[in-house]
Amino acid sequence: MYSLTKAISISAALLLSACTAPLNGNASQAGVADVPFQEDKANSNATINFHVDSASDPVLGRVKPILDLLGRTEGTDRGDGYDETLGYGAFTGGNVILTAMTLAEIDTLQTAMLRHPQNRFKSSAIGRYQITRTTLRMLKTQLGLAEDALFTATMQDMLAFELLKLRGYDAWLAGEIDDRQFALSLAKEWASLPNPNTGKGYYPGQKSAVDYATVQDVL
Repeated sequence: MYSLTKAISISAALLLSACTAPLNGNASQAGVADVPFQEDKANSNATINFHVDSASDPVLGRVKPILDLLGRTEGTDRGDGYDETLGYGAFTGGNVILTAMTLAEIDTLQTAMLRHPQNRFKSSAIGRYQITRTTLRMLKTQLGLAEDALFTATMQDMLAFELLKLRGYDAWLAGEIDDRQFALSLAKEWASLPNPNTGKGYYPGQKSAVDYATVQDVL
């Protein structure tokens, strides 16, 4: 575990130097309305220290299977993946190449999605991990991301991993919380994942895309 953590920390520097503004000390869900992110106090000091390159990074460890599960449960991998938007383009006028857009352009697009008269979900979920505008704005502030940084596949992987960390990934990896506790925390972030205690989505009216046994197999 030590060698994995050390390698992860080393691999992060290149990505962060390419897509963040200078740090100054300041620190999803398909079909779910944008709501303020409630950070877990136990993980309030979590910071991004991982570069997930789903094609070539040899230090994916336990992360890639979880990200792949999200691509499956959020329904994006059967669509345009990293370029997918809520409703498969229903609220963006068709397909959009998200990976070629800056974070500033993404924010504008998500705002337009929320204003779309037919968006009954009141959601702005985009990308492989269906990150909403509220969550993305929080991550940009916390990580000091520059508005002209591109919303590439690598960027999306990084953001998703940061959300995993905020939901207890480090504590889970260290054995401080068990699979069920981690899965419950993840269900609060992604509506497509089940509450292990009920088998349903964490929020009222939400149906999970898989059962808890499927999540546990990945964990």
